[in-house]
Amino acid sequence: MKKIFEIFIPVKPKPKQSVRIGRYGMYQPKEIVQYIKDISTKLQENFNSEILDCPVGLEIIFYYPLRKKDKKPNLHTNRPDIENLVKPVMDSMKKIIFSDDSLVCYLKLLKLRAKKTGIKIKVFKLTKD
Repeated sequence: MKKIFEIFIPVKPKPKQSVRIGRYGMYQPKEIVQYIKDISTKLQENFNSEILDCPVGLEIIFYYPLRKKDKKPNLHTNRPDIENLVKPVMDSMKKIIFSDDSLVCYLKLLKLRAKKTGIKIKVFKLTKD
């Protein structure tokens, strides 16, 4: 694996649930659509390479604020589920970092409570060795 990009985005991590069905069909809540746009904008501003069209690895850490009872950073074991947190992040990376999220072959995820709130993303180009 060869690291090609790393970024910290100072936003509160939000989960992406299944689409909702309304009176006029299916939709994503506006809050999630805006969240994906905000992450995409940060990625576009900072990623200066060509879009990857090869196997990709991701390491993502979701940082939540410490609670009053927390004395030091620790694992975040409450909701939201980690698989729902990664969906909007990967959606925001499409057509900016990689051509399609099916190229992601390695995924390492972590949820922490820490002093800083945000998302740390590392992108790796996977090699044969």
